[in-house]
Amino acid sequence: MKAFSLFLDFDDTIVETRSLIAQYFNKRYGVAITAEDIKNNNGFDLALKNKGVSIEDNNVYLDFGKNFFSSFSLENFNLYPGAKDAILNLSEIYN
Repeated sequence: MKAFSLFLDFDDTIVETRSLIAQYFNKRYGVAITAEDIKNNNGFDLALKNKGVSIEDNNVYLDFGKNFFSSFSLENFNLYPGAKDAILNLSEIYN
């Protein structure tokens, strides 16, 4: 029987990430961005531009992809209630 792989998007689905993203941008760019700013804008680049940061759109995402996770420890990523059980259940079906 062929096993299928499962990929999970965890941004505010299984782990609360908006506040961590806001913390990262606050520290990285020296601006006061909140989790609501991240939620209410269509992209990190707009959230930063609305706070006066001048940066090319692609550079925001390149920087985020390269540096976000290394800026925090694993303990900073807290699973939403029920997420662990859901992942364990899915892991029985998928690779």
